Amino acid sequence: MLILSLPYAVTDQLVDAIGVYVLVFGILVSVAAFWLRRVVPPVLLRPARHTWTTR
Repeated sequence: MLILSLPYAVTDQLVDAIGVYVLVFGILVSVAAFWLRRVVPPVLLRPARHTWTTR
């Protein structure tokens, strides 16, 4: 049986810090996406042109 465990250097504080970093980064990316959606003219946000055909 394989038992996986974290090294002793990984403390609860480190795990919390990484979690906060990921949360803040995710919020910043979301805000940037909404901001770009409002700033970029709709002409530049064209839908993809599908070129395949069905048989």
